[in-house]
Amino acid sequence: MGITFKKVTGQTSYLDPRQDFDLTQRHFEIRFDPLTQQTGRIVNIGGLSLDPPDLGAWVKRSLEIGCPFCTEAMDTMAAKFPEDFAPEGRIRRGEAVVIPNVIPFDAHAAICVISADHFIPLDGFTAEALGDALLACQDFFRRWASESSEGLYLSINWNYMPPAGSSIVHPHLQPIAGQTPTNAHRELIRACHEYVSHHMTHYWRDFVEKEADLGERYLGRTGKAVWTVPFVPSGFYPDTMAVFWECVDLLMLEEQDFLDFSRGLVTVLGFYHSLGVYSFNLTLFSGRQGDTTLWAHSKITPRCLPRPIGNSDVTYFGLLHREPIAVMNPEDMASRMKSLFSD
Repeated sequence: MGITFKKVTGQTSYLDPRQDFDLTQRHFEIRFDPLTQQTGRIVNIGGLSLDPPDLGAWVKRSLEIGCPFCTEAMDTMAAKFPEDFAPEGRIRRGEAVVIPNVIPFDAHAAICVISADHFIPLDGFTAEALGDALLACQDFFRRWASESSEGLYLSINWNYMPPAGSSIVHPHLQPIAGQTPTNAHRELIRACHEYVSHHMTHYWRDFVEKEADLGERYLGRTGKAVWTVPFVPSGFYPDTMAVFWECVDLLMLEEQDFLDFSRGLVTVLGFYHSLGVYSFNLTLFSGRQGDTTLWAHSKITPRCLPRPIGNSDVTYFGLLHREPIAVMNPEDMASRMKSLFSD
């Protein structure tokens, strides 16, 4: 098996003014992603302690600005699909509504409004509502896939609240599809092919089995969704990952698969809420049709404003060096989450 969890450890020393200028040592880790070998750094500064901002003020301000995703405004403020694509103008499932994204991130870009509620707290989402939204996104993809002669690169994305980049508070997903993958998507596919070439085995099967065997970051399963905390965090705090066992792309997932994933996602969001997390990014990556090396999987990354001054949790390290800095070990996060999942 070719899976390795490599890390380099080190320390720095300084005279700490908080300790009467006694000599103090601070440890750090540089970790290597087991698939891409890209690095991330961990400086463990203690327990997770967040002081959420006034979310009510954000919600109030968003309503004052105007929300095109609220029911009373959608008919006049939100775009519709051409009749030859969606005769009804919009794609619906339960309360979820898929509309065109007026910002063209790719050839096929949409918005999926999850609920009629303008604001849903992190612990207020239901598996049924999230499942309906994901299935509505899948319907959007299937309509385009049926017209495309080539396999599309698919992803479902979510910016929840302003610290995660959302300009609209009303909860919504962003499904995108096109012929050109993003840098991260392209790197995943390249690394998966390289792994198969070098090891003659499948990365995702090896990865899941290795993580389950070690147990350090493995959380459990909800149906086909296998949950772990990634070895290399993507952001300031460790993220959570779900791998769909033997499912290559989002088009092949069944209704029950999305519901099972949504049950796990509700558990993760509820746990984040208990820690004081109030914002996150999510992406569901899909393998390309006809290519079995990349399994569909998701990452959920907590976002925050670390200090009362309102600074971003993304610095020059993440933006310009393309290297995440985390302040908590993934294993510590996993140990706190594990009891919430059961196989």
